[in-house]
Amino acid sequence: MVSPPAGRKWVSEELAVISESKEVAGDMITDTVLDQVFGDKALDKYGKNFRSMHISDQHPGKHRKMLLFKFSLPDAKHMDDLVRLVTLIPYYIDLVGRYRLSSQARNKSESGRQKAAEEAYKELQNARQKCQGRKRQKKEQGW
Repeated sequence: MVSPPAGRKWVSEELAVISESKEVAGDMITDTVLDQVFGDKALDKYGKNFRSMHISDQHPGKHRKMLLFKFSLPDAKHMDDLVRLVTLIPYYIDLVGRYRLSSQARNKSESGRQKAAEEAYKELQNARQKCQGRKRQKKEQGW
């Protein structure tokens, strides 16, 4: 969870920002986006159909870079409510395409990702050892 940056507008309290880098979160959530969609006043009016936004350069699969937006669809009479949300898509395509991570933030992200991968590996090893222990126990009991 990213806490609000000091001396700067931030997203409405109804939203949570989760990021491995506070710098990147601050760069991705610009004042323009806050004024148009994610700020307190704008969210009440335009954000009721916003569910989530996910930006990643570590998505598994063929395309590693990913932007994922989730909106709920209003009834047909209120489709105009989605206009501001849908305009986020090309805005973020351009923003992410131009964005360059600082070397300090890159190093911090890489070390955090490496630490998470090591923890996941350890958990997998522990699960394997438990499974092997159960198999041995069953074998000894004559199962």
